[in-house]
Amino acid sequence: MSDSMPLPFWQSHPCPPWCAITHTDTDFPEDRIHRPDSELAAVPLTINDPVHCQRPNDSWYFEPPLLRVDLEQHTRETAPRILLSEPNSVGYTLTTTEALTIGHALVKAGKLANETP
Repeated sequence: MSDSMPLPFWQSHPCPPWCAITHTDTDFPEDRIHRPDSELAAVPLTINDPVHCQRPNDSWYFEPPLLRVDLEQHTRETAPRILLSEPNSVGYTLTTTEALTIGHALVKAGKLANETP
């Protein structure tokens, strides 16, 4: 949200710099969330078991699970949350510290796996 626009009555602090939502006085409480303009990542997990999906005509097809990373912060929360989810499975809500720890571990594992003998 732009710094030049007045804040809605319910918003006591400006949006974080990554928030792309235009907030208004008429936002319902459950919609008073800071979010970037798009999810941060949506990665197909190609070596996992496929997800069985049903078309509107009741036929079936398969696709890889999709791991999504997103960021949000409700206006009453003191810190943002990182969301890690696969739509057909369980999702996780991470603190920034937890996300950074997992991110560093993933980078380390990826680098180790790419080392050549």
